[in-house]
Amino acid sequence: MINRLFGKDSKEGKESPLPAHIAVSIESGFNMLGRVLIGFVSDKVGRKSTFLVLLLTQVAVLICVPITIHTGNFWGFLVLVWLATLCYGGGFGMIPAFLSDMFGISNMSSCHGVILTGWSITSISGGLAFTNSINAHINHGGNPYDTDIYFVNFMASIRDRMFPALPGQIMRMRIFGRVFRVQWIYKAARSEDLDYMLSPVENRRKRVRFWNEGRRLRWEYMKKEDEQTEWEEYLALRAAQAQLMREPAI
Repeated sequence: MINRLFGKDSKEGKESPLPAHIAVSIESGFNMLGRVLIGFVSDKVGRKSTFLVLLLTQVAVLICVPITIHTGNFWGFLVLVWLATLCYGGGFGMIPAFLSDMFGISNMSSCHGVILTGWSITSISGGLAFTNSINAHINHGGNPYDTDIYFVNFMASIRDRMFPALPGQIMRMRIFGRVFRVQWIYKAARSEDLDYMLSPVENRRKRVRFWNEGRRLRWEYMKKEDEQTEWEEYLALRAAQAQLMREPAI
């Protein structure tokens, strides 16, 4: 990112104020410092409070990084990256103590193994996803030094903001250009279920069982064609509503 946005591979084609290999070496130092320093801090203020501060700091960094890229603020960009790495190292170094406090020292090693496995999977998949996003951008005519490559997770088009929600929809997000959404689907109630629902106090256990059995989680990774069809139907509905509002009442 340093070379493409601020260095020899950028539009200006000149060396960055700080060579990339030195910046990465300093970043490793912040990683190490976080693993040592944050552990001492968490001993004083508590694990949960420290972890919350680390997560909020990284969220703030991710919000500010695109601003430094847009404005060409090299040192601001570096400071934010180093700060995020400090938090990353601190969180990583604090996990064993956190697990020991929450689940006991006898369960720490097995829990830590699960966490490290998840971290390894996301490290590989995240790198591949990022490379795929860059390659897709370049293959569609983009330049390697375009800043838009690094804003893919921050951008939201009018379609993303206005895309109609399904009944019972829990969440929706765009992954690799396609919409992924999750919703609750409620099954039709039987007549005997409706009878007891009118007097829930008589049979609480049955009511709880019906609640658990009466809904089903459904997720969908939409095809581009299906998304386009739903979007066109939504636009047609909005156009019809606007037309009705403009027509005078009879």
